[in-house]
Amino acid sequence: MFYILCYFSYLCPRNQYHKAMNNILRLKEVLKEKGVTGKELAQRLGMTETSISRMLNGLQYPKIETLLNIATALNVDIRDLFKSTANTTATPIYMTNEKGDFVECGALYLQPQSTSPERLQE
Repeated sequence: MFYILCYFSYLCPRNQYHKAMNNILRLKEVLKEKGVTGKELAQRLGMTETSISRMLNGLQYPKIETLLNIATALNVDIRDLFKSTANTTATPIYMTNEKGDFVECGALYLQPQSTSPERLQE
């Protein structure tokens, strides 16, 4: 993940990087889940409240080192700071019980296909 993000930020123009970070960074949600305020996070990291506020509002984006420090301060895996980019839509799986009723027994998670159908036929 670190290498991909570094490589991505190197290749993308600044505005595209910011747009992508807005779509995948979930710092606000993690703080809420952990019951930590922006002020508390700023104190833990030795940063200003303004910097944290700007990150939370999508006006400033943390460097990789800052993301590592945030993950450590919140005691989460760094991957928890990002939204999943995989398609996580579940399709329910049903089976019949003794009475003949359909009962949900699980779910099937599909990921987008990385190779086009035309290429698979080659």
